Amino acid sequence: MSELLVWTAVAAACSAGCGFFTARQRGRLRKIQAIRPVTIEELHALQQGVAKEIGAGAFAEAVKLQADLVCEQPLIAPFSEESCIAYQNTIVEIFEELVTATDSEGKTTRSWQKKERSISNEERRCEFSLQQGSYRVPVDPDGAEIDLIEIINRMEPGQLGQLGGDAGIEGAAGVALQLASTMMNANAGRRQGQSFRLIGYRRQESIFPASGSVFVVAEASDAGGSLQLRQPMKSGLFLIRNEGEERLLKSLRNSTNLWTIGWVGFAVIALITLICGVLGMG
Repeated sequence: MSELLVWTAVAAACSAGCGFFTARQRGRLRKIQAIRPVTIEELHALQQGVAKEIGAGAFAEAVKLQADLVCEQPLIAPFSEESCIAYQNTIVEIFEELVTATDSEGKTTRSWQKKERSISNEERRCEFSLQQGSYRVPVDPDGAEIDLIEIINRMEPGQLGQLGGDAGIEGAAGVALQLASTMMNANAGRRQGQSFRLIGYRRQESIFPASGSVFVVAEASDAGGSLQLRQPMKSGLFLIRNEGEERLLKSLRNSTNLWTIGWVGFAVIALITLICGVLGMG
């Protein structure tokens, strides 16, 4: 009986969690659908109209638009050397550690357990513009949900300093990699063959390319002195996607349906286990 009540509590908690994400995804879907689509030409006209009536710096409106991405000074992703407006990369150390365990009878066993830890993690973004014909509007991507594409995910054996392609890494990534290399390889050398066995390193990198058509949901504002797309000052969505609006809405609908199935299913399980538990008490 007590076991059934535990399962009831677990199922109820899972149902509540799924319900939360159902509401969240449904809310995002409605917000995107409610925002008026604009062209960049219309956006400039709206901002100029408000500036004439109220004054510069007063314009702020939630907008969504599809346009070509233009970036004159893109970032260069350290590992892949791809041109992009945003990247995220990590290096994870994979190793085995000798673990000693003692059971209830006092018997001691030793076994090698595979583990991993992050030793380098970097994320960068840069400003870019959206263009439609002869009209442009700059975008400040700080705070945006950016749809990054994974382009590197590989295991590389050996010491960190021996990993290929590191010579071209500059800036924060290069400094972090050098420090990590010195510290981790020194530790690996001291522990190798005792209670530590180095397997290698997993290198991962994701980027948002510095070209192509993008869909953006943001706040258009001239509070900084000129018209710009940015993170909303109060609340609202800020999305930068390399898929169109229809694909995004379809993805949100599918996600909403899955979470709905989840919360309904777990609610049914909670109800069944509760009834079984009550009947068992009787």
